[in-house]
Amino acid sequence: LTGLNALGRPQEALPFAERAVAINPNIDYVRFGLGGTLLHLGRLQEALDEFDAGDRIAADVIRDHYHAAAHAAAHLHGGHLDLALEAAERAVRKLVCPEALMEFALCRALAGNRAGAIDAMCQIRESDPEIARRHIEKLVRYFHYGSSEVDEYVAIVCGLWDETGGDR
Repeated sequence: LTGLNALGRPQEALPFAERAVAINPNIDYVRFGLGGTLLHLGRLQEALDEFDAGDRIAADVIRDHYHAAAHAAAHLHGGHLDLALEAAERAVRKLVCPEALMEFALCRALAGNRAGAIDAMCQIRESDPEIARRHIEKLVRYFHYGSSEVDEYVAIVCGLWDETGGDR
């Protein structure tokens, strides 16, 4: 399921994700798997519904940062920048890591907070000194696969990356 989504094949992943939820409806990870697949397919409200179900099942789990970052991506896909920024902020509060910070940097940039976006990008570099521009680009492409804005988002985040010191 995750592998098919990562390969950009969410339509093939969908039956597996739906079957996993049918078998294990009370496991947050399964709900987020289906939600991610639906997000990649552009079925935004259904994705958010699955993300919310996952959150209700398992509040305060180690994956909360990822859950919040997924919410942020879904809200961006739906054109709700205010909700996306709120979810991205929540992701960073849960865990300071590249996934959460990338989404936070993107949301801040889209909201016109350039200084905040630069700060988030600098935090990515601090949190993982081995990370490279290609990793950041892949994160954006994974979280925003299926969005008509994905190339714009990649350009924004890679521009922030370059502005904060370029590639390693």
